[in-house]
Amino acid sequence: MPADNRSHKLRTAIIIVVPTSILLVFIDSTFFQLRKRIKSSQTDISSKGDGNIGLPTFDVVTIAKATNNFSSSNKIGEGGFGPVFKGQLSTGQLMAVKRNSEKSNQGLREFKNEVILIAKLQHAPESC
Repeated sequence: MPADNRSHKLRTAIIIVVPTSILLVFIDSTFFQLRKRIKSSQTDISSKGDGNIGLPTFDVVTIAKATNNFSSSNKIGEGGFGPVFKGQLSTGQLMAVKRNSEKSNQGLREFKNEVILIAKLQHAPESC
């Protein structure tokens, strides 16, 4: 094989391999960053430093008990993201519980915004 032909093949291989390697490293780091952002956005609403919205949190067992295991007789409405149930804690305090639908695409940010809005409406001083 002539030396000219070998150097041409080597140059062609370098021209293909180097940009492809750089592209793969870029794609891999992009997916890593995206996966990291998704995992951090899926943290529990009460565990975030800015997630404290001044509302009590309850475990699933307490909520299921208060709503009679999300009984249809306790269903008070349904929105685009899922049904809302009335519940009563063992202390007698009434509560509303939103249960996200399995088909819901609502993320943590949207859920938090909705909870904050409802809390503000519920606790707003009456102006009438």
